[in-house]
Formats: sequence, structure tokens, C-alpha cells
Amino acid sequence: MPSRSKSEGAERGGAKAAPPTANRQSKGFQVLVHGVLEGAECVEVGAMFARTQLFFGSDWSFLESSGGYGEDVDDEEEGDIVVPTYSNDAEVVTQLSDCCKGPIPYFSFTAPFEFALTSTNPFGWPQLVITFHTVEGAGGHVDKDGHESDKQLLGSGESIIGYGRCYIPMKSGYYTKDVPMMQLENATSQQAIIGLLTREKPVLRDLSYLCTGDDQVMLRARPLEGYARVNFSVMVNGMESSGFEA
Repeated sequence: MPSRSKSEGAERGGAKAAPPTANRQSKGFQVLVHGVLEGAECVEVGAMFARTQLFFGSDWSFLESSGGYGEDVDDEEEGDIVVPTYSNDAEVVTQLSDCCKGPIPYFSFTAPFEFALTSTNPFGWPQLVITFHTVEGAGGHVDKDGHESDKQLLGSGESIIGYGRCYIPMKSGYYTKDVPMMQLENATSQQAIIGLLTREKPVLRDLSYLCTGDDQVMLRARPLEGYARVNFSVMVNGMESSGFEA
């Protein structure tokens, strides 16, 4: 009587082995980013600092382990590969920077950040939101000609100058982005009266509102003269194996 192979017996017994790549494909794809917030150009104030925050969809999460996001390799070769590590420190606060002397009102930050995300769905692709702040009374006002006046800001404490937002690049490579700035305005006459009495500008309590496609009829903004410069080093792995075009 001919003997049956082990694989044939496993199939008839209902214990069919899964393909060796099924587990890897179920992990989806990964986006690994090293970035630097280089600086910003702004004519609004004489001293400024910035904050960065990362927002992404519900199908995304931070990559916990250091493995599983490279190309498929044999078990005996895994020990020879150096896998980069990420601290998932995407939210940074820069130092308070004074405007440089010269015709261009530039603020230097050089604030690094990094993170690694994994997902099975590109919907909700990560976005970086930058908020620009000043400290009342810090630095003089710099006009468009680059001259610093003696005018000091009234009051004390921290206030928001404006906002910026950009998508993380969707392909591997090195990128430099100049993120435009915007400043919120009062959308209704009632808000304008309240702002006049309190001498406060409208601010966003939930920054994720900038990243959604929800109805923003109550949000009015104007562009600011300036930008924030951000450098990205991006590595995207597993898009094609997950069924998406890279």
C-alpha cells in the first residue's frame, strides 16, 4: 500500500498549512520618517517658537517592534541585518528663536523628530501640523524691510501666531517642504465683538480639525506671509505586497 505524504494527510485532516508569506502580508505596510523642522519665515513677530503634532487615521498605529518592516529574508540571514530603531517622538517643541537681522525675517529651529507607523489602509495618511507661537514681550517687532522697531507686544504669556499643515510624503526619498502659514479669523460678527472686547484671537482647541474633511463652515482663515521649512527622510515598505501601487 503506497504511503501518503505528510502534506496530503494534513489537507485531509483539515489542518491545511498557511502560506509562509501570509503572516507578513497581514501586517500591512510601514512608513518610517526622520524629519527636521529647519526654521520659518514670518513677519508677524520678533521672537517665535513652534510645535509639531502628528495626526493619522484610525487604521494606523505606531510601530512597536523593530522588526517586520523590511524585505522578506531567510531566517538564517535575519541576524546579519541592522534594523533602524525609532523613538516615535513626532511631537517636538522648538526653542524660542529671535528673528535674524537682515532683509529676510527668518527664525532658525533645527528641531529633529522621527516616527514609524504601520497600517493596512492608506486612508488617513499621516499629516504633520505645526503651530507657531510667540511669548508676549519677547523681542521687538520686525517690519517687512527687516528693521526692528521698539514696539513691544502688550501683556504677557504665550499666544499662537498661526498654523501650518502638510502630508507626510507618500514615497521613499528625501524631501524639503515649505509649509504655508495661516491665521484664524473671526467667522461671525459675534465672534468679532468678543475678540474686540477680550483682545484675543480665535484659536483651535482641537488641531485634528485641520486634518479632517468635515464641514468647516465656522472656520475662516487668512494666509500669512511666510512659511515653515521641513526636511523629510521617508522610507515606505510593504505597499506593493499589501496590494497598493507604490
